[in-house]
Amino acid sequence: MPNLENDNISEVKIANFPSESTWQAIASHQTAVSRVDDSLVKLIAETCQHPPGSLKRQLGLDRIIRRIINSGRLWIENAPYYEDALQQTWLYFCRNLCEATTTKEPYNPQRSNIFTWLDRYLKGRLKDMYLKNCHEQNIRVNNSEEIILTIPAPVNTIPLEDQIRAWAEADATGELVATHIANRPELNCQLLILRRLPPKSQWEELAAEFNISMSTLNSFYRRKCIPYLQRHFQPDLG
Repeated sequence: MPNLENDNISEVKIANFPSESTWQAIASHQTAVSRVDDSLVKLIAETCQHPPGSLKRQLGLDRIIRRIINSGRLWIENAPYYEDALQQTWLYFCRNLCEATTTKEPYNPQRSNIFTWLDRYLKGRLKDMYLKNCHEQNIRVNNSEEIILTIPAPVNTIPLEDQIRAWAEADATGELVATHIANRPELNCQLLILRRLPPKSQWEELAAEFNISMSTLNSFYRRKCIPYLQRHFQPDLG
């Protein structure tokens, strides 16, 4: 009697196994990629034979950059500072492809292909710019908070921090709760204003607690929540 269960398994395996045409397409793609890599290695060697600053060196560098861009294999990221990071990467490329100007040694095609070499540097610059952006946003938010919390209060009145806490907790108009990060109603201005009052939670703690990036929290608080504080407690800066 035939084993139907084993027959079904065989059919599934055969159905999921790549066809010959698929393997041919993969092999063709790998061959094309290999040709591009070999062509770039040859062009790099030819370019680096010319003296630094010479017209032939510059023309060679331009040809290499165009080929890398046209290949579509360089790292791409949807970040507002991507173009700045890319420009830094091309500058690094021109300075260190043939001679080590800003590194310990120039590019070595025996260690990595040109795309891996450039991607490593590009990703490093993107990371640096991301951290710098987060730091600058944090400074702007902290400065805004300090300005508001240091407004001189009239003598014999409730401390300003307590006034802000009472106002935020009451949220008489509902505007603080209604103003929240997209699709995250729990991350609203009421919560963030209260959590940033002394002893305030740091942005790193809030980001980890709510599983969201620190830059998103920072940007939302600065753009949406700080204006409420300014309007109610610092009208002259409104």
